Order: sequence, then C-alpha cells, then structure tokens
Amino acid sequence: MTLSMNAQIMNQFVQFFQDLYQTIGSSWLLFGTPKDIILMVVDILVTSLVVYFVLKIMADTRAWQLLKGILFIIAFTFICQLIGLQTINYVLSNSISVLAIGVVVIFQPEMRRALETVGRNSLRFFNSMSPAESSQEARSLHNMIESLVVACEHMAATKTGALILLERTTKLGELVQGTAVVLDSVISSTGLEQIFYKGSPLHDGAVIIRNDRIYAARCHVPLSDNYHMRRDYGTRHRAAVGASEIGDTVGVVVSEERGAISVTLGGRLYPMSDGDALRAVLHKLLTPETAVSGGKKSIRRVIQNVVHEETELVSGVPVQEAQSATVGISRKMKVLLFFASLIMASGLWFFVQIQTNPIQDITISNISVQLENVDSTLEEHGLSYNRADNTVSIHFRVRKKYAAQISRENVYAVVDFTELDFADISQDLQSDSQSLQKLPIHVGVNGLAALTYQVVSWIPSEQSLVFSLTDSGSDSDAAAETETQSNDVTLTQDDSNDLQNVLDQYNAETQTAD
Repeated sequence: MTLSMNAQIMNQFVQFFQDLYQTIGSSWLLFGTPKDIILMVVDILVTSLVVYFVLKIMADTRAWQLLKGILFIIAFTFICQLIGLQTINYVLSNSISVLAIGVVVIFQPEMRRALETVGRNSLRFFNSMSPAESSQEARSLHNMIESLVVACEHMAATKTGALILLERTTKLGELVQGTAVVLDSVISSTGLEQIFYKGSPLHDGAVIIRNDRIYAARCHVPLSDNYHMRRDYGTRHRAAVGASEIGDTVGVVVSEERGAISVTLGGRLYPMSDGDALRAVLHKLLTPETAVSGGKKSIRRVIQNVVHEETELVSGVPVQEAQSATVGISRKMKVLLFFASLIMASGLWFFVQIQTNPIQDITISNISVQLENVDSTLEEHGLSYNRADNTVSIHFRVRKKYAAQISRENVYAVVDFTELDFADISQDLQSDSQSLQKLPIHVGVNGLAALTYQVVSWIPSEQSLVFSLTDSGSDSDAAAETETQSNDVTLTQDDSNDLQNVLDQYNAETQTAD
C-alpha cells in the first residue's frame, strides 16, 4: 500500500509538470479579466512573502541544511523517474512518504517560532496605553531595571551565576512547573542577590520577571541546541539563548566563571561591557514602543549605539548566532531568498490553478453566421449575392471558472461586407457574370473578455460568397409595370354616367345617318 501511494505521489508530481507545460503553452494561461490578473499578482506576492518569511526563519540554521537535502532528494527522484532508473527510483519513491512525516518533526521548532512571531506581531496595534498608565509603567520599569542592573553588577563582581528572564509579549508560564516556585514579589537588587546566592535553594534555575515583579524562581529552561554556540559558554548561557528562542523574551545572564554580563534576545547572545551598557539596552528593549515594534532589529540597533567599540557588536555583527534566521542574513542572501520565494509561489499558483481551475476544451457546432453591412454595401455597388454554408463549428479553450459562459446563446460568428474587395469583384464581372469571394468569419463570445478564453479553431474559417450584378431586365419590367399602374385612372360614379351618355348619343347619331 505504501509503494502504491508513493508511486501515485510521484505520478502526480510528474503530471503536474506536464500539465504546467501544457498550460503555459495555452494562450499564456488564459489569465482572465483585468480583475483576475490583479488578484493573481496579489495572490502570488502574498504567497511569496509567506514563503520568504519561512525561508528566512530556516536560513543559517540546521533546518536550512535539512531543507536543501530534502529538496535535492525530491529533485533527484523526479529526474530518475524521467530517465527511467527503476531501482533508484523505487528506493527514493519509498522515502517520499517518510519525508512527508519527517518534515513536520524536523521543522517543528521553526514552525513554532514562525507561529509565535506572527502571534506577537498581530497584536502590536492593541498594546497602546493611556498617558497616565504609560507614566506609571515608566516609573515601575525604571525601578525594575535599576534593581536588576545593581544586582547584576554585584553578582558579576562576586562571580555569582544568574539567569533572569524578562517577559515581553510572550508569557513563560510553561516554565513554571516541577520544582519552580511562584513568588510574585516586588523586585529589588537585594532580593535577586539572595535568590542567586550559592547557598540559596532557589539559585539553581532561572528567575522570571513579569510586570516588573519577580514572578517565579528556580525555573528550568530548555537548553538551546544551537550549533554556533562557542564551547566556552556553559549551561546557563545555553539556557538563556534557549529561553529567548521560546518567544519574545529578554534574557540577562551573569557568567559564574568570568563574571561577564550578557543579554539574549531572539536566539542570539550579546555580551555587555558593564552595567551602564546593560541599563541602556534594557531601557531600549523594555519600553512599550520597542517591545511592540519588534525586538530583533531593535536590539541590533540598540547594541550598536550603547556597546563600546571593543566588542564585535559595534559593527552589527553578533558575537553569538543562534537558530533565529530573521536576523544576521546578508543582503545578497535576502535577495536570493526573495527570488526563490517568488519562483516557489508562482509554481504553487500554477499548481492550484491546474487543480482547482483547469483549462477545458469546448466545441459548439452549427452556429449561424451573421452578415453585417449588407444592404448599404450592395446598394452602393449594385450587387446581389448567394452563399452556400451559413453555419460554423467553433472550438474554444477556457478555464473552468468561465466555461459556463461559453454557450450557444453567447457565441457569435460574423462576416463583415465592408471587407470586400470591390475592385476584384468588378474585374471578375467584366469577364464573367459572377465573382467568387471569401470573407473571414470573426468569432467570439459576448460578455466575456478576450483574455479569458482562446478560440482554437473554427470550421469553416471563411465564408464563400458569389456576387453578380443586379438583373437590368427585371428592373425594366418592374419599371414598366409601375408606370402602367401609375397611368390607370380610377373613375367616379359621375364620370361613368357622363361616359355612358356620350356613348348613347354616339349610337343614336350613327343610326340616324344609316
């Protein structure tokens, strides 16, 4: 059953390209009305943006390498089937169904991150606050940042390890489980130092800051599996990067070995030079405007402005890269991704059209051929005509969406007499009594744009007409008859009586003479 399913998938894959080739050659796909063309362009562009967004997330990660491998296997399988390599095609075809399931498992982190990003950005317009709330929020935020910076400076000086997670638009409630302890207390530098004191039962794990308060402590965070991580970074740094990969979270980590302070956001690690740099970065990242507008571009801009020139971050190049592919991509790579997205979106659009709106062939027979400008043309040149065939059969090609409008009532076939070559007719009539002419038959569909259908053929394509001069003898007889009718006198009753009197008088005189 699996083999037949895989063979069916590959057959559909090959059939798609065959249909695509036929569709492209069919009057440029019969795009449709101007409205359909506009919708097509918008549809492809929106799909391209979605594909581009997904590719940006996958780029520069292990998932990117896996994606290229999967695409290579699919392309190689397609080529093997076209060539006819049965053995390798059998093996690769059997792996298609496995890859379909593996894609969901392999790309699960990227899919989750993409959905989280969409969810965060979709709510940016609903996070505005009133001026009073904004002022109170600013004071609370300032106090929280000062307490956190002072605590981090003290812990860095004593090389006390710490991991602090500050929620932005993503809640970290899923981390508050197991051995985690919910505190929901006011934040202070002393309180943070007591939590991360080596003898404290709460020091093992992360502290979550929610609404400028210490929400929970001793929270276990999943470690980042980022393969770019330097080996000298330990578990605490990997946990900080992992927390920033979960959602929109700012992580502050203090190294237990080096006493260095670092900030994580969007799956990337940024070392801070001192407490002042940390203070400036947190103020920039945690203000409502910055938190709503998106942190990945903001943190790069913020760090470039506040970190001293000795770090690599001044040039915008991070010391640490993680799985987030929405940052750190070169301009050239973005251009390539965009064109790849455009090609993939166009191919997907073609596939959808083939499946949902395929091209159909319609033939309508015995369509009456109508004549235009007949009377005015014949009267001007004194001609009469005869024709044998007055019907035509038309073969249309149209998409399924407009197939119902190709009906006998809407189809027309027209011959225009103004296209006659009267010089040729006159020359023929000088040597013969008749002239054979052929006029093209113009066909189409009323109420349907020309871009929505294609006339493949129509039989016959020309109308044969025999022309002759108007019969002069018949015209003379008709004129004489008309003249005779015009000379007839209609007598009244009085005229009849007078005529009878005259006849009687004439007869009487004749008898007298005899």
